[in-house]
Amino acid sequence: MNFIRNTFQFFWTIYFGIIFFTMVLVAFIVFKIQYFLFKDKYESEYKDFLFRGVGKGVRFFGLIFVKDIYHAKYDKNQSYVVVGNHNTAVDIPLNTSSCPKEINIKFLGKAEAGKTPFLGVLVTHLTVLVDRKNPQSRKNTFNLMAKEIAKGYSIFLYPEGTRNRTNEPLKNFYDGAFRLAIEHQLPIVVCTLVGTKKVNSPNRLMSFMPGKVTAHWEEPIQTKGKTKDEVTELKEKVALLMKKRLAEGVH
Repeated sequence: MNFIRNTFQFFWTIYFGIIFFTMVLVAFIVFKIQYFLFKDKYESEYKDFLFRGVGKGVRFFGLIFVKDIYHAKYDKNQSYVVVGNHNTAVDIPLNTSSCPKEINIKFLGKAEAGKTPFLGVLVTHLTVLVDRKNPQSRKNTFNLMAKEIAKGYSIFLYPEGTRNRTNEPLKNFYDGAFRLAIEHQLPIVVCTLVGTKKVNSPNRLMSFMPGKVTAHWEEPIQTKGKTKDEVTELKEKVALLMKKRLAEGVH
């Protein structure tokens, strides 16, 4: 049975890779056309097409059945700091495709992603990039995120920093997302993806499979009046909420 499963997984991963690359290529072509014609005029509309359209394509063609659960209503005129757990390579398309339509997000991404062929062009224009090994880059990133917030965007960060390849539900959180929320007095929205490890193992590249995932979008956690001394408290509150959802399992 393991042989059959592993063989299926191998070929499904190749299929999934072809599908994903095709969608990225289409998105790249559309981006080039719209940028040539309109420059940054329709950036928000294009970003919405890319994030939601490609994300939904990944779900549809990858047979990833996601149950989106919204535990609150969101204000389209409010910017948020959005945080999520991070296990797999499909987290971003699942996050974007399930994101409430009222929340207009930009991701904080790794600078290395900007060097990827085709995808790198999209990432560079549609996310905020940071070189985590460069202290000056990390500092500048806060200024860049502030500019995006001023435009009305919400910022999506993974507080674990990188994918969680441990046996623990979560890795330790960095302070950045919580400092950002407090500095700008923005509500924090928590998104917990449950079941992604069965769709794509964090430790194996050739490991894509169809499966079920639950995406929990929580009631905003208010930060108005909070100070930097309360960063640890916020981190613990978010971690407990994510762990609770992970323990509940897939719906």
